[in-house]
Amino acid sequence: MKAYFIGGGIGSLAGAAFLIRDAQQAGRDIVIYEAQPLVGGSLDGALLANGAYSLRGGRMLTTDHYECTWDLLSSIPSLEHPGLSVRDETIAFNVENPAHSQARLVDRNRFKVDVSHMGFSARDRLELLRLTEASEEALGNSRITDWLSPKFFESNFWYMWQTTFAFQPWHSVVELKRYLHRFMSEFPRIETLAGVKRTVYNQYDAIVRPLADWLKRQGVQFVRGTEVTDMAIENEDGRLRVRQLVLDRDGRIANVRLEDGDLVFFQNGSMTDASSLGTMTEPPPHLTKKDSQGWALWETIAQGRPEFGNPAAFNSSIPESYWLSFTVTCRDPRFFDRMEAFSGNTAGTGGLVTFKDSNWLMSVVLYHQPHFAGQPKNVQVFLGLCAASRSRRQFRRQADVRMRRRGDPEGAVWPSEFRWRRVRGRDLHSLPHALHHQHVHAAQSGRPAAAGAEEFGQPRFRQPVRRNPRRRRVHGRIFGARGADGGLSADEDRSPGAAGDAARQVARGDLRDAGESVRVTAT
Repeated sequence: MKAYFIGGGIGSLAGAAFLIRDAQQAGRDIVIYEAQPLVGGSLDGALLANGAYSLRGGRMLTTDHYECTWDLLSSIPSLEHPGLSVRDETIAFNVENPAHSQARLVDRNRFKVDVSHMGFSARDRLELLRLTEASEEALGNSRITDWLSPKFFESNFWYMWQTTFAFQPWHSVVELKRYLHRFMSEFPRIETLAGVKRTVYNQYDAIVRPLADWLKRQGVQFVRGTEVTDMAIENEDGRLRVRQLVLDRDGRIANVRLEDGDLVFFQNGSMTDASSLGTMTEPPPHLTKKDSQGWALWETIAQGRPEFGNPAAFNSSIPESYWLSFTVTCRDPRFFDRMEAFSGNTAGTGGLVTFKDSNWLMSVVLYHQPHFAGQPKNVQVFLGLCAASRSRRQFRRQADVRMRRRGDPEGAVWPSEFRWRRVRGRDLHSLPHALHHQHVHAAQSGRPAAAGAEEFGQPRFRQPVRRNPRRRRVHGRIFGARGADGGLSADEDRSPGAAGDAARQVARGDLRDAGESVRVTAT
């Protein structure tokens, strides 16, 4: 008996391992076909030719769930720690680096949101309870928005749940119900991600490489650069049997005949199908399923066979299913240092930091370093995820709300790759100066606020201008402590009152200067 796996993703690797371990199948009788040069599917991680690292995403584990995963990893030896399994290695790593996020959500003013409460109303609680108790037949083809009110999607819980499990409001409500049931234990700790367990490196280096290495030593055959384009399927007394596989190897067609008793495992679809890579200056090109052919085999065998499901339910609306990620390779520690100071978490202990008011609903996660096997000590890597692509891009919107400033382009709060560009030939105000003019000069003279400054101000910054015994305005003390880059120094504590505290907090969140040493890749 032989076993054939179509696709070299984690499902095929795991299936082959279980066949060998639990079914005593000989490794030499197992074949895995993979179209790409590397196996692992979505669990990828690579060093690019330009020296930057690239990830398409990250996966979270919990010891309360993923029973099959932990059971499998307990049988796979670690590549770096002889005598330990991958499971043992992972558990020990998490004991040394426990997760406890202190900055799960950040608002538009760069303040950490109080997530000690979920933000539910009584109506939200009732609707959520009704959803969790409903049968899947009652839920049918409904979307999440059909069962939950608009205000629910503004709650702390939704922002955290959505970015943790990659949900959108228009997704299937059945899928949401299944996640709510399976991960009910995460409710009391969703704000800290304390239940999350991370791998020592990215999942390719930490899981795929040890697993693939073990399979090779068992004799499993990996056939790369090969796409399975069709199956010859026969119906024998109501039972479907695969008789032949049609292979495409660089344009050369080959057929593999199957014998009675042979097994075929096909993992249909892909969550990273038709992905593309961008650069520092160019966005990733928009591809379709035709560019990857990742769905072609499922569509082929499902024609006239409703028992094989409906691929169109999963791949016919790209705008509602695509997502964006970016990997940043830092050769300067300033970004990590400032993010650790702002969040209160050392890299690897904080999890997702979600900027909930971002037009992209952007999250970043600072991993424990090194995140790649062989990563140099002077290099740091973090991942960003964008859960939404709204119509207005964030950097353009911010350009409209900042005040112009004469000279000092270094002081402009601006994405690093656009720092030296001008807007209509003029420079922009830095954040401290925007606050200065909004809440000091405008308040003193009774003039309307300068255009755009209100975006930064918010009521918490507003206070009357008053004089101290030396007849110096209070704002001179707040905005007089300037750093070398022309902005408010985060190291000096010279401002009185709540307004000063708020100004310092915002200044600590200003990470614009770290951009000179990063290379960004996006998928």
